[in-house]
Amino acid sequence: MNWNRNVLPCAALLAVPTASFSAFTLNSVDLGGDAASFGSPITTSTTYYQDAFGNNYPPSAAFINVFPTLECDSYIAMDSNGRSTATYTSSAPGGSTPGFSSTAGHFPDASTLTGGYFTGGGVPSALGSGGFEGVFIGQVTTDGVVDAPNVRVNTSGDVNGTTSLSANSDVNGGEGPAVNGLVLWIICRPDPSIGPGWYDCEIWVCQVPTPGAAGLLGLAGIAAIRRRR
Repeated sequence: MNWNRNVLPCAALLAVPTASFSAFTLNSVDLGGDAASFGSPITTSTTYYQDAFGNNYPPSAAFINVFPTLECDSYIAMDSNGRSTATYTSSAPGGSTPGFSSTAGHFPDASTLTGGYFTGGGVPSALGSGGFEGVFIGQVTTDGVVDAPNVRVNTSGDVNGTTSLSANSDVNGGEGPAVNGLVLWIICRPDPSIGPGWYDCEIWVCQVPTPGAAGLLGLAGIAAIRRRR
């Protein structure tokens, strides 16, 4: 499903007064990488932007102020407050599992984001100003098509257990089917600071609203992934 390129991320979704959410904790994200994994990598049809001053993790606000293009770097994160900006540094995962090899985590090549990610104790979701409970899991900047065929997340709380989510989208962004009360959102916005045709995409895991508000979910957006080398 395609969305307007200027749709805002989870924390800035349209208000949905009738929606009902409960806090949950995101324990891990599985994007494949080896035989022990069950998820699938998030890919782009071209390449991900990798800033010369970046790596696999979120850039600090202080460095973004010195090197502005760092804000467009691609990276993995697990944060209830969203992506890194010139005034905020999002939280990196505590590690990669099931390994730290070139194929077990991060960016094994220029068009693939893979691996298993977790943080100690998990990441609690937060209710954004638009009324949606969610956790940001990363950002990617690309001028191609983003494909997330099977992002496997483990959560605790009201939305419990291991869940496989999917979202097949073009640069307009998109959302996958709701599974066990959760949905994967990819929201992309034009990024002229990198060059013509580039888009900055956030990836979020969000809670689906109650049936009365489910029809309004398509009016909002969330998500991304970035990478650092």
